[in-house]
Amino acid sequence: MGSPRGHPAPAPSGSGPPPRSITWFCARFSALALGLFLLVFVLDERGAAPLSRVIASVVAHGLSAVGIPAERAGTLLTVGGFRGAVIGQCTGLFEAALLVAAIWAWPASLHRRVRGTLMGVAFLFLVNLVRVTSLMLIGAHAPQWFRTAHLYVWQALLIAVVGATWLVWARRAPATN
Repeated sequence: MGSPRGHPAPAPSGSGPPPRSITWFCARFSALALGLFLLVFVLDERGAAPLSRVIASVVAHGLSAVGIPAERAGTLLTVGGFRGAVIGQCTGLFEAALLVAAIWAWPASLHRRVRGTLMGVAFLFLVNLVRVTSLMLIGAHAPQWFRTAHLYVWQALLIAVVGATWLVWARRAPATN
């Protein structure tokens, strides 16, 4: 809404970045997300294989540490007769790319962006370990729910976690001009 004289009304103070900044953020976010997604896509399974092996190893060791028999062969996990492979799409790299794009698109200081990237990606890695662990347990104990949990529940939860992580970070890293 404009003022009575036809001039745009000023934005209330403290209401966030001006609309032009929001447009700039959206454009930067889209370009960064596209670029990072292409990079992750190009990495493919060969590039993600080391991370897939690390995830499979951590999950197997974690389950074994709490008394749940788990075996690992490369990226293949076996829990209670259920077998699952940790492939490139199970690494959380796409979700991390989404978070990194949002952080670097936001107008914050370099220090805050680097810190947000490191802490955010580490947090997503931990959430992804919980995801893979829970999916292996669901596969072993309630295999009829594995597909739903894998394709729908955890996908929605990961996107929500990425969004919430960015929102918490952005609130603590106020926009700079």
